[in-house]
Amino acid sequence: MLKFFTNLIFIIMLFFFLSGMPMNMEILDINPFQPVIETPTITEKPVQFTLEDSIEIDPVNPQRMTLAILASDIAQPTDSFLNTLQVTINSPLKSPAVLKLSELNYTISATDDPLITSIVINLSEISNALSPGYYQIDASNSETVKAMANFSVLNFDKTYLTTSDTEQNGRLSMTLYCPTDDYKHLVPISTRVAYPENRSRTLFKALHAGPTETLGLLPGPTIPYASRIYISNGVASVYIYSPEQVGYEDRFEQVTESIVNSMTSLSFISSVKFYIDNKDDEAFGNVDLKAHYEPTKANMAYLNYSLNSDYSMMMPISIDAFESADDSTYERMLRILKGALALRDQEAIDGLSPSIPAQVSLLGTDLNENGTITLDFSDNFESCLDTLSDEIASNAAQRMIDSIVYSYCSYENIDSVQIIVNHEIIDDFYGVDISKPFTQPLYINMDPSIS
Repeated sequence: MLKFFTNLIFIIMLFFFLSGMPMNMEILDINPFQPVIETPTITEKPVQFTLEDSIEIDPVNPQRMTLAILASDIAQPTDSFLNTLQVTINSPLKSPAVLKLSELNYTISATDDPLITSIVINLSEISNALSPGYYQIDASNSETVKAMANFSVLNFDKTYLTTSDTEQNGRLSMTLYCPTDDYKHLVPISTRVAYPENRSRTLFKALHAGPTETLGLLPGPTIPYASRIYISNGVASVYIYSPEQVGYEDRFEQVTESIVNSMTSLSFISSVKFYIDNKDDEAFGNVDLKAHYEPTKANMAYLNYSLNSDYSMMMPISIDAFESADDSTYERMLRILKGALALRDQEAIDGLSPSIPAQVSLLGTDLNENGTITLDFSDNFESCLDTLSDEIASNAAQRMIDSIVYSYCSYENIDSVQIIVNHEIIDDFYGVDISKPFTQPLYINMDPSIS
């Protein structure tokens, strides 16, 4: 019997040895009725993707746009998510253009953050097809706008009309305010002629004849002819007779503005009075003939204008929403003017384009007792034309400076403009020295036909 138990113990020990099980007495405590516990199956959660609320885009030359996609885990955006993305381009002149991401040329790239992926969209074909102007671009998914950016398409392929601050011996310099096709706006064109015996008559004849044809402005005659002009004590009395005024009654208000602004550009004329058939006791075309009219003194934004022409010129657009002169409102006026120069929230006018890229910010202003206003622009002012060739950038920079100076000098108490960038004076802006204050040149948009 002892031998039997000895053999049984040996067999049990051999069994544990061969099976690799530990030699532990607890292993013998086996309950055949204990339920079997299965290992739970782990289900992985799908990666969630979110469009971030930021867009990187060149404010002047929008050749590409970068979107950021945040993932809940390390993974590239799925096709199903990418198919929900779309881009909307908004313009004050056109209906919104909605483009799905699948219709655009784009690439996906990693970033320093493993959870963020960049989608770089090539906008060259789109931006090349956009006319000059101010645009807002939205990125969205599931019809919910998540990211927005503003950009400008500036008019770089035109020849800018220059300004001048000099007089020429033996020549009369004068500025003609020429109406646009719809008579809603005036474009000042400066010209020079051999010094005449009758300066006011010479100017009026030039205005009546209309601007140089290549400028794309309304050809003459844009105003009725005045058979008689009489100057006394700074007042120009303009006599218009039948049938010269025929066809101008419905737009005589714009005609008078053109004549008044043009004639008062001569230093010896301060106001203009109109007579129709020797009468001034009745209104003509909503114009009170009893009044003396002075040049427009509204705050102006000088924007780029070009329509049906190879030339680009500055057009003043009145900003008439500001009347209070207290400091806070005045500061607000100056900031809103900067927005106007970017063509933001302005009336949609065919042929009009921004003077300043949309993403350049005005950090602050300071007007001293000498009438010099300091405009402190953001860092990107200094690099906003980097994508252009040297020659084009230099011309565009000069136009930007001219637009800023003319615009801010249209405000009361401002005689000169100092431009700084991020609190610092810089010397060179694409070949233009901006280290010192600028005053408004005497003559704007010099006629290219003059010798």
